[in-house]
Amino acid sequence: MLNSYYVLNALAREWQGLLSGRVVHSAWTQAAGELSVALSAAPQWCTLTFLTHGPLLGAFVKPGCGRARRNQRAVFRQLSGQEITRVRIVEGERILQIDTTGNLRLEAYLFGPRANVFLMDADGTPVGRFQTRLKGSPPDPRPAAMPESPQQFLERWATRQGMSAVKALSAVMPFFDRTLAAEALHRSGVEPGETHSSEGALRLYEAASELHRCLLDPCPRIYRNPLALALCPMVTRADSPAEEFADTDTAVRAYAQQALAQRAFQEAYEPRRKALMAALGKAHRSVDRLRRLQMVEDRQSQRYGDLLMAAPPQPPGAGRMELADLFQGGTPVQIPLNPALSSLENAEKYYERARNARRHRKHLDARVAREERRLKQLQANLGRLQAVRTMKELKVLDRDLAPMRASASGPRTLFRRYDLDGGYELRVGRNAKESELLTTRHARPFDLWLHARGVSGAHAVLRLPGRQDKPPAHLVEQAAAIAAWHSKARGSAIAAVIVTPRKYVRKAKGGAPGAMVVMREMEVLLVEPGLP
Repeated sequence: MLNSYYVLNALAREWQGLLSGRVVHSAWTQAAGELSVALSAAPQWCTLTFLTHGPLLGAFVKPGCGRARRNQRAVFRQLSGQEITRVRIVEGERILQIDTTGNLRLEAYLFGPRANVFLMDADGTPVGRFQTRLKGSPPDPRPAAMPESPQQFLERWATRQGMSAVKALSAVMPFFDRTLAAEALHRSGVEPGETHSSEGALRLYEAASELHRCLLDPCPRIYRNPLALALCPMVTRADSPAEEFADTDTAVRAYAQQALAQRAFQEAYEPRRKALMAALGKAHRSVDRLRRLQMVEDRQSQRYGDLLMAAPPQPPGAGRMELADLFQGGTPVQIPLNPALSSLENAEKYYERARNARRHRKHLDARVAREERRLKQLQANLGRLQAVRTMKELKVLDRDLAPMRASASGPRTLFRRYDLDGGYELRVGRNAKESELLTTRHARPFDLWLHARGVSGAHAVLRLPGRQDKPPAHLVEQAAAIAAWHSKARGSAIAAVIVTPRKYVRKAKGGAPGAMVVMREMEVLLVEPGLP
């Protein structure tokens, strides 16, 4: 409502007495969509401010003249030294006109997506525009007219029968926005269904006309929660606290300052809320996944091994095998296999995986407990954030949470790092550039290089203690599962992973970052993508 016709009309009347005779010192901009005009005269300097950047459009006068030394741009230099002679509003339009000596006129078009302020000469030709990115001439005024009689109102109302009562009233009474239309409907006591009758429409017209007269003789106030500017007491906000003002200009200035502060707070608050919600969602998924691993990892591997051992032995070559599940009433089950191994050798691999899962269960339990503590902390942080209402409180919360973020994340190191059994470490690149750096600069020739076969993914390097060391088979499989997890094969049941010494990998000539050529694949493992 800051740029409604009623507000601008009240400002024009107040400014005629407040600004007439003042001399323009300079005009500049130091914020997007904000034009400032410094005026010098008794009793003190003041600054005329126009806001032309949606969603906040409007104008107000503030005492004093504060201009930044940097990041500001002078505009409308022709206005310097000109005296203001008259301030008015174009009848029926949201256009403020400020005439000055020297046959110059400042015109503020404070509506629509192309709101702008123009400097016009005596012939009405633009000689300057504030928003230079908006090309073209000022739009031609199209004054709106309120209905002058009940008959005229009824004629207009008859053409709006298909609309809702609020939308129809804001169309019939062109100075009314949706808020004022809802206020008039509430004052009339007419139910939406009664507006189809002439009697109901006339009662609505009487309430709207009374509200119109009230708005032309303003008694401005600002309502809280939600923030709103009104030029008269609003029946729809009767239970809301309000601050009253002696004049419209002071009320508009106070409202604009509070609305801008509110917008700045939201711009700072929303990224924090979204980041916290994303972290909370990630923590929930992590806890759920770890709990599922607790329940099924060792049981499924043990079951697959038992079923393969109970079935007739099969030679190598099959990628999967369908067997009747003896533990679940004979339901068919598909068991992934390593084609290079026989069915009995695959069974032994599943038994080994089950033993590893049982051996690592205590580590998994500790990780679940750690993730659950982190989840509770994030939930507590979100509760504190949702209780924040001011920028000062937000800064206090940032200061309180900074040590927690620092201790949780620690200093960022190159590559993801996974500590495996026996003191082995697996390093995984976070992106293409980091993967290339890991392979070409940080991996030794005898380290094992792993990458999902046939799909894009991160480079992984299993660090070996020495040139002659050979890691256990189950540990290489675990590293391959992690490499597959950090690839496009993450969603697959089984993924093929290349395992070869780093010395057999080189950068592709002229290739994109991370593009490599594998000269010799020493081994290809079929693994289920997953983290340790």
